[in-house]
Amino acid sequence: MGQLILGFDGTTPTRIQTDSAGRLYAVPGFESVVSGYATNTSAAAGYNGLVGTVVPAGKVWVITCCNAWNDTSASTRIIIGLDNGAVHLWTKSVEAPNADQQVTLEAPLILAAGSKVVADFYGCTLNDDIGLAWHGYQIEAP
Repeated sequence: MGQLILGFDGTTPTRIQTDSAGRLYAVPGFESVVSGYATNTSAAAGYNGLVGTVVPAGKVWVITCCNAWNDTSASTRIIIGLDNGAVHLWTKSVEAPNADQQVTLEAPLILAAGSKVVADFYGCTLNDDIGLAWHGYQIEAP
């Protein structure tokens, strides 16, 4: 994904997005950019999970980039996905990432109201510093 800019479609001001090649296209229903992060600087030994912000009612988030990492030591596995309250959907899994290696989900992750980005960390060492970050945009739910 490129960047979001304010543009004019010929009749009304609108938010315009560029793709990775710099081509312009409108994002229907665009309301705002969303981004955030969750960290744990004193992870337990073994399994740990991080949870993002819940998508508000009546909204949809299109997460265009999501990263998870363990700054302190190598994990046995890091998984990124979403939680809609009933189901975990895992979309990216990396076996044995190195310490401070970013696990990156580059495909869009569509989150409905009540959903959130999540990351699972397996094989942590006591007091590891783990993190989860996401970036995208919000639209009105259809």
